[in-house]
Order: sequence, then structure tokens, then C-alpha cells
Amino acid sequence: MKLAPFPGFLSPSYPAQSVFLDSSRTVNFYLEQIESGSGRSPAALIWTPGKILFSTLGAGPVRGQFTAPDGFLYAVGGSNLYRVNAAGTATSLGSVGNDNRPVSFAASATDIGIISAGLGYYVRGGVLTQITSAGFPPNALKIGYSDGYFIVLAADGYFYISALRDITSWSALDRGTVESSANTQVTMLIDHREVAIFGDKITQLFDDTGAEFPFEPSPAGIIQVGCAARFSPARLDNSFFWLGADEHGQGVVWRAQGYSPKRVSNHAIEYAIQNYARIDDAVAFAYQWLGHSFYHLTFPSANATWVYDVATDDWHEQLYWNGASYDADLGLHYAFAFGKHLTGSRSSAKIYQLSATTYTDEGSTIRRMRQAPHLGKNTNGYIYDGFQLDLEPGKGLVSGQGSDPTFALQWSNDGGKTFPFERSIGAGKLGEYKVRAKTTRLGSARDRVFRAVFTDPIPWRICGASIAARALDN
Repeated sequence: MKLAPFPGFLSPSYPAQSVFLDSSRTVNFYLEQIESGSGRSPAALIWTPGKILFSTLGAGPVRGQFTAPDGFLYAVGGSNLYRVNAAGTATSLGSVGNDNRPVSFAASATDIGIISAGLGYYVRGGVLTQITSAGFPPNALKIGYSDGYFIVLAADGYFYISALRDITSWSALDRGTVESSANTQVTMLIDHREVAIFGDKITQLFDDTGAEFPFEPSPAGIIQVGCAARFSPARLDNSFFWLGADEHGQGVVWRAQGYSPKRVSNHAIEYAIQNYARIDDAVAFAYQWLGHSFYHLTFPSANATWVYDVATDDWHEQLYWNGASYDADLGLHYAFAFGKHLTGSRSSAKIYQLSATTYTDEGSTIRRMRQAPHLGKNTNGYIYDGFQLDLEPGKGLVSGQGSDPTFALQWSNDGGKTFPFERSIGAGKLGEYKVRAKTTRLGSARDRVFRAVFTDPIPWRICGASIAARALDN
């Protein structure tokens, strides 16, 4: 039996509009290029981080979190704002408005500004106070901070600024607007001291010129792409990313690149997004993990999470296994605090820490999956004599689940529509470094799709796969 490399096994998620076109899915793995150029393979699939409990707020779900200059983590759970210390102890600072949507944070050296349910609040010296200035805009959407000013985008289409270095003082006359009457304002992001106001059709940047109203339109013009979801923009990799919309449609993910943004989604991702019943509730965050810069985009109504990797320019799925099917990732909001990557739960009062040495979602199984491309270029089909997964063996745990790790090799003979066949393959107990994860006698098919499913809580690293196949003559 002669094994040959399995073409395309190391690939990102690309769930085309029909599995007939492409069956590739990568769930709870990300693709990493071996940069030395001399590794076992050009790339590998690496397990996504697990989650351990860091803190539990007094109420949930977590609606947002923020690391402030005072060194504390601030998080809104349900209708309350909490200050969380390095030990994970959460102290309630008081109540805020609750519309069951995410909240927005910004901070100066002395104050933390918060927008929740259209209302404005600030924390100074550990005391939560509602902003009651007569000039504070009603129905506030987002808050930011730049050059000494707190900046608030409101539902009336204007963005307002506070008095210089004073979050308590606002004037209804201190406001700016996007130069387009056909554009409904959606959200705002501060990046490189520029104020980006996203509408539903265009995005305009504003610079601090020092004028009486300091933030004036950038002379460079506008970005001809707006935003489809208020909480989708996120800063990452010296740029920012967002879920786009314009006069022609919506559902493309963009990266800012001057005034000519770069499309980073692909047709498969866009097909998935544009077929969701709702995308305006999408929530994104960005984080850096072991040298990878990830844009993590969750669609709560659609119950799905997609993750874009700047390092490899591709996507994977990060999903929670409920015991029967996949749900969106548990973590909906993010902050880096106390040297930890922290994500707030979309469904509870819990804040999790991402962990490179934990292989569960706070004890719940992480079901990892690599569904491979089609095999079957020969019209008459193939006999499959063998399959081998090139994984790192001997990583079993000392005891319990994972002490004798296995994975399930499943296969479909109808091009990926159903997977009625399954075989368990050992991956080697602790220290069994010479184990070969292989099996033989896998039948024949004209259009075969393999997938490997992993549920044991160990560090899974996969460098590829090999296949032994013989073409059928008729």
C-alpha cells in the first residue's frame, strides 16, 4: 500500500454555497504556516484555545468589557456595571440602562465613558454617574475618545463632543455630521486619532484640525463602503476591520487600507453571511494569539462565529459544542487585562480566560473538525486502501478522558451530503511517540469526502494527511 499526500487537507474553512462545489470546513483549528521553510510540512492545523473561568459577574449576560487606564477591568453584566480586579473579584458600581445590546466604552486618563441603552455614564474615582448635561445627545450609539474629547455618535445622525477634558460638559451645538444626506449613520470608531463615522453606504474620516469645532472632514475624501452592524468594527494589525454595506448590498468583510479598503472575506463566507436572516446584530472583537492577529465575528441571531487570521489571510470557524450541534462561540466580548485574554459570555455572567493549556470550554467538550476537499477526479471513482493522519502522537493525558486519545474518521460517498461511515483511530497514549494514526480498507466511491473529528481534550497538531487510492476502471 503506497500512501501519497492528501491534496488540500491543510486548508481553511470554505463552505461553498453547495458542498458539491467545495466541502472544506475547519472548525476549532486555525492554520499556521511553518515560517522556517524546513518544517515537517509547509503548514499545520493548531487547536484553538480553551476557556477557563476567570470571573462571574453578579448579573448576565456580559454586554461588554473594557480595560481602563486605572488597571481594572470594567464589564457590564445585565443592568449593572462591575469593576473586576486581577483576582477576578467583581464589584458592582451601580446600574445602567439595559436594552439587551452590547455597550460601548472609552476612557481618558481620569474618566471612563460608557454608552448603554442610549444613555451616557462615566466612572471617576470608582464612582458611577449618569451624564445629565443638557447638551448630551439623546439615543447615543457609540462613544470614543481622542485628543482630549469624548466623542459620541447619536441616532440623530450627528456626532457630538464633550468640553475639552470634561466628560460632564456637553453642548448641543458642538456636533459634526457626515457630508452625505443619503447616508444613515450606523457606528463610529477612533483609529490613529481619526474619527471614522460609518453610515449604511459610506464611511467618512474626520481629523482634529484645531478649528472651533476641532473634527473636520479629512480632505482625502470618503470610503465608499459603509457598515452593516454597529458592533462589527474592530482595530487590528495597525488597521481596522468591519462588516460592510453600501448602495449595492451588504455582507462583505473589509479591512481599512487608506480610502480603498481591502475585501478580506471570500465568496463562501459571504454566501453564509448573506443568507443569515439578520446580520445587523453581529459583534466583533480582535485579539493577538501566539503571533496570529484574529478578527472574531459572531452573528448571535444566526448562531455562528467566523474568525479571520491576518497572518494567513484565511478563515476558520470557532464554535461551541452543545452536545448535539454547534453554536456560536461562547465569548462575545473581549479585553486584554492583567496579562490575560478575557472574553465575556454571550449567554451568562461569566468571563473566561483563553488558555493555551486548556482543551475544553470550561469543562465542556470542544469538538474540533477538519472536513477535507472532494476526492474523486477520476470519473469512475477510486478504491481507498488506506488513510493516515500526520498528527503529533503521544500527547495523551495522564488519566481520564484523553489518556488514550482517539479521533473519529468519518467519510461520505455522496460528496459530503451525509457521513454514515465512521472509524475510531488511536493517536497514541502519553509518550507513545511512534504511533501512526492510520487505517485501511475504506471501500470505494466516485465522490468521497473525508472528515476527522476530535473530542479528546489534548493539544491537537496536524501536519497533513496521506491517502492510498486506486482508480476504478469502470
